[in-house]
Amino acid sequence: MSIIVSGKNDSSSRKTIDVLWFVEHVARELDVACAAKSLGACKYSLDIEIRSYYADAVESMLRLEPRVVVHPFFYFSIGALATEDFVKTWPDATHFNLAWEQIHYRANWKVKAPSDEFAKKNVVHHAWGEFYKTYLMSHGVPEDNIFVNGQPAYQLYKPPYRNYFKSRSILAKRYGLDPDKRWIFIPENYRWAFIGNKVQFFTKLGGDEKEIFELKDFCTRSLETVLRWCNQAGKEEGLCIIFRPRPAVSSKVIHHFFSERVGSRSQNLHFIKEESVRDWILASDLVISSYSTSLIEAAIAEKPAYMLEPFPFPDSIHCDWYAHATKISNEEDFITLCTNPSPSNSNQALRIWAEKEMLSRGDPIDNLVRNLVGILRDQSRSGKVPKASEPFKVKKDKKYFNEETHENDTFGEEDIRRRVEMWNKTLGLSNPAAKACHPEDADGSGEIINKSMSRSDLLGKDAEKTIESLNRLIKDLHRKGLSISSWVGTLPEEPVERPTVRQRLRRMFGSMAHQKDSYRRESKEARALARGLEQRLNYEALTGSADDVRFPWFLYWEIFWVIKTTSPYLKPGNRLFEGGGCASLFTCYLASLGYEVHSVELNQQLTRQCQLIASSMGWNLHAYHMDMRRLEFPNEYFDHAFSICVFEHLDYDVKQAALSEIARCLKPGGLFALTFDYRNPAPGVVGYGKDPRPRNQLKSEDDIARTFLRSGHFELIGNKRFFDNGESYLIHHRFGNVPYTFGAIFLRKKN
Repeated sequence: MSIIVSGKNDSSSRKTIDVLWFVEHVARELDVACAAKSLGACKYSLDIEIRSYYADAVESMLRLEPRVVVHPFFYFSIGALATEDFVKTWPDATHFNLAWEQIHYRANWKVKAPSDEFAKKNVVHHAWGEFYKTYLMSHGVPEDNIFVNGQPAYQLYKPPYRNYFKSRSILAKRYGLDPDKRWIFIPENYRWAFIGNKVQFFTKLGGDEKEIFELKDFCTRSLETVLRWCNQAGKEEGLCIIFRPRPAVSSKVIHHFFSERVGSRSQNLHFIKEESVRDWILASDLVISSYSTSLIEAAIAEKPAYMLEPFPFPDSIHCDWYAHATKISNEEDFITLCTNPSPSNSNQALRIWAEKEMLSRGDPIDNLVRNLVGILRDQSRSGKVPKASEPFKVKKDKKYFNEETHENDTFGEEDIRRRVEMWNKTLGLSNPAAKACHPEDADGSGEIINKSMSRSDLLGKDAEKTIESLNRLIKDLHRKGLSISSWVGTLPEEPVERPTVRQRLRRMFGSMAHQKDSYRRESKEARALARGLEQRLNYEALTGSADDVRFPWFLYWEIFWVIKTTSPYLKPGNRLFEGGGCASLFTCYLASLGYEVHSVELNQQLTRQCQLIASSMGWNLHAYHMDMRRLEFPNEYFDHAFSICVFEHLDYDVKQAALSEIARCLKPGGLFALTFDYRNPAPGVVGYGKDPRPRNQLKSEDDIARTFLRSGHFELIGNKRFFDNGESYLIHHRFGNVPYTFGAIFLRKKN
């Protein structure tokens, strides 16, 4: 199919919209586009129109007048098919480059870089991480033109987004697959095998002709070998081999290649290009691929994933992330891997790397929408809202759409409407009008801050600073012989005296085994910490943690998330209330930041220890043996209040009395930030023990509202609906081995 363009457009007949979001490849991009359209409409009244980059090029130029144009790529403007015409049609719009290909090996280093002045100076470039920002700047893109965010498609593997995708049973029924067999998903990415007559094109863009021919030979030999392996595996009765051609390779081409080079297809080998790579990754038992970034996606989805290397990779195709992947280099290992269950941690190193590099700044999809909102707001404030452009003449006989390279890449308005409706339901945004605010008035009220815990929150640069500060504080207090309470609320039994030089050196350089041994000798705390270790689920310690036994990353997350969220509200000289954490790491950290902190506690030992720490460190920290139901402070005494993993241990009536007292002592508009066990089937409640009663459960949005909002003293800031990401990091062995996690909410006292 080809589209022939002639005539000119008329700016007076175009519809003015906020954002025109172009999609090149449906399977790669449309899920993110529709999720963003759902979030944009429901949270900000953001008008996003989604169109095919090539198939809808003419209709878009004739009918639409966007303030922002979102491109799937933007390497250069002059001479680029569609891109050049879009820039000429909408010269005053903000052009935003999503850059769907950012992880480059050497052969692509120059080819994929912005190469002309418009691409470098007049386009906002979206970066998945600091690595791509560095790449862009090395090719002349100013730092101010780069938005560092994360990989939005990778967020789709996280709850609640992952609930959108098709189930295994639906895929099995649709494509005639056996759902009871072991599904092996193989997304192909040997692109250079099908480069055809484009060698000269890539050479002009900066590619090395010798390297390109070397890659063509490597990919052709590798693809043929892998297809032979797949065909052999397809003879195994218990397997279902799902081979997926890359988006730019048509099914016809891959079938022809297979027929010529391999021959007859075995019964359990299936070539399927339909559906998104995410549908298949989530439904499959095992993912195997070449150097495709689908392996990174599989790792984030926590699926076993392996890299095919039937022949050594040429230097020109090498990429640093390959070192994190486990390689398969012969047919015997391939068949063995396909027919046997894979270790669950086979790609742990790859997942940790990917989440740190590309998922450490919060939700990239929501961040992306908010950035577009910010662009529109800045346009309005600066008075630079794009005006209707002059009519642009489109050359006759110009062909945009190529069905062979963009098979399955067309869609219509009804498809978009259906997908967005599904995203509304998946994300709990089925009533857009009730949640909307205008882009020019967006103030962060929809930011997701009331949420369950996620380890990925600790992978960003801002979290690194907090982690380093906490580690320094722990080590400093130890050097001075000052004990703080552990994450389970315990202190060493014996008073800690100032250590000798030998003791200090052992603490500084001793192994974790030595630390654990020392805790075992302190029987009471040792027992509590041992129980705490048993509660950890699939635990991964933070690198360089000062004392992971007493202060696991859970506690670091609580402190980081609370401080990060409340820091815009905290002012020098603020008087702060802390409930139930005398001598805790959080209380000490808060005091170390220079605030006046007043902490109350029922445990007299912890109160005395906090007073000792305060006097030794010279902090403006005050500790009281006091019941939160009867606070001995004046009305409106504190600017803000905090409580870290305390309220889940209070009976419902005690919680209500404590909330009333804290509200009384807070100034109008003061914040109350608190964390708690979330989805714990039986939290330990003072005076009762392990308590499975519904009255003290915090398992849902309704439980949180019933517990913390029913009194009418407080309202939530940020997102009004608690966001449960579905992740669990602890387990309750005594009550059905139920997994659970921590949560955080941020309340404001009503005026």
